[in-house]
Amino acid sequence: MIVTVTRAKSPVRRSSDETYTDERADKPTMSANFESAVSEAFVDRFDADPDEATTAATKAAAFRENVDADLTVEALVDAVEDADDYDAFGHRFDHAIGDLAAADEDCTDSRPYRLAGFDDLAADPDIGA
Repeated sequence: MIVTVTRAKSPVRRSSDETYTDERADKPTMSANFESAVSEAFVDRFDADPDEATTAATKAAAFRENVDADLTVEALVDAVEDADDYDAFGHRFDHAIGDLAAADEDCTDSRPYRLAGFDDLAADPDIGA
């Protein structure tokens, strides 16, 4: 059996009056769609800085890929909304990721997925138990 796979060509807007097809453009991946939707939701719902929202969305996508493949945009946004101990978006996001990680018995360290990451006061990530 021979299977032929072709890539979809997507229109790319160059200027207000010129459109061309980018031969290299592929359809967005599921992760890219997830990141985009998460970033947009963070800006809309929590008035997050767009750069911080993008970074958080990237970390959330990594968490989804490595820890919880079933994590949805809605579940993540709800978790951030529920983390109302903090006003600042970054703290709320980190708290939510910590809670989501705690709910997964295989995730023993949520720091790679938090905006704060590993800080000077944190344990050395290269030293394991």
